[in-house]
Amino acid sequence: MSGSLIHSPLPSGTVLDKRYRIKELIKAGGYGATYKAEDTCVDGKTVALKEMLDTFQDADERQVGIRNFLAEIQILQRLAHPNIPRISDQFMAGASFFFVMDYIEGTDLSTLLRENNGEGFEEQDVLEWGAQVCDALAYVHKLKPKPVIHRDIKPSNLIRRDRDMRIMVVDFGIAGVYNPNKDRWVGTPGYAPPEQQWNQDSVDGRADIYALGASLHHLLSGQRPESPENAHFTDLPFSQWFSNHQEPFTHMKPLNQLRPDLSEECCRLVAKALFWNPDDRYGSATEMLEALRALVPGCGQPEPDVQHDFRLRVREAQAKWIEPALREIARRFPGRCLTPSIPSEYDYFVFSLASFTPLELHIKVNPDALAIEFYRKQGLLQKDLLGTADLRGATAGTEIAGIIREFIEDFESF
Repeated sequence: MSGSLIHSPLPSGTVLDKRYRIKELIKAGGYGATYKAEDTCVDGKTVALKEMLDTFQDADERQVGIRNFLAEIQILQRLAHPNIPRISDQFMAGASFFFVMDYIEGTDLSTLLRENNGEGFEEQDVLEWGAQVCDALAYVHKLKPKPVIHRDIKPSNLIRRDRDMRIMVVDFGIAGVYNPNKDRWVGTPGYAPPEQQWNQDSVDGRADIYALGASLHHLLSGQRPESPENAHFTDLPFSQWFSNHQEPFTHMKPLNQLRPDLSEECCRLVAKALFWNPDDRYGSATEMLEALRALVPGCGQPEPDVQHDFRLRVREAQAKWIEPALREIARRFPGRCLTPSIPSEYDYFVFSLASFTPLELHIKVNPDALAIEFYRKQGLLQKDLLGTADLRGATAGTEIAGIIREFIEDFESF
């Protein structure tokens, strides 16, 4: 395995994991690329496919990296917040890790800044965006047993979705887990707080508060935050470094100098998020969210998201009815179950039993119909619809139980 960060993006038409066909490259970076792809198992549904290169230098480091990556992805797959795209799948192919997430039709805030000729946005708009991001951060920072820290909040990781103008926070948690080259900056210089370059185990949610403050400063001023002088300070103990850096944003001009039209309260809010010392910032994303809502009542509370609510129903159905039923089938037919594991989250899943030819139960989430569809497939024959469970009704559990019971009866009749 090479430590080189030179990477050629995969060409359009490449099919990965026998399922995902790449349509186009969205962006490429030192550690991999993000693609727009289609899920051939779910009616060509558009998804975002994130590739992360295996750049580890030795076998032991690689094994630790793989374990960390898979563990983090499993955590991220359980996230359920309307401002966070859902991760639906993960796999390895060649020298890369891949994970699949919802594709967001929209424009990131960094691009919107460029389209705005680099000028800062209106105060109320930026505070609304910041409140939505804060709401998502408050959710992940409170997760048990271990909080999720983003570690790379910046305008290019904040996408304004076209269909409802909701701000979506992307690339959650990856920066801190996938950092095989310890000499490289964790996060993005200018947005990442100083403590993020020391012991990663000690970083908490206040690191994201700093990065959000830097992002708000950028969105309001139009000026990208630059790295402070001598920013790579890993040879110094953290306490020694910040003892002489008590003031906020020494590498950024105060907002009231750049935008005299901004309210004093807005400038103070951003400044408080940008103190070098984490103890001087907001103590939590919830506290910062309360400060934002004090300035703009009701901000960060967009209209309900029907598709997000549907995904919560899907997750409940999978955990409450589908997964227990499939595990019971595997227990009843231990030598004939061909499915080694049952994922906790999926858009499309195949459960297979061995007969004289395999009998498969195909489970497909249909967001357009707000339902889960079940298909039966035997050997080389075409699959046929067993039934549909409408998740909007009170009888979904009964419908799912009946469909799976019919599948078992079919298998037992062979």
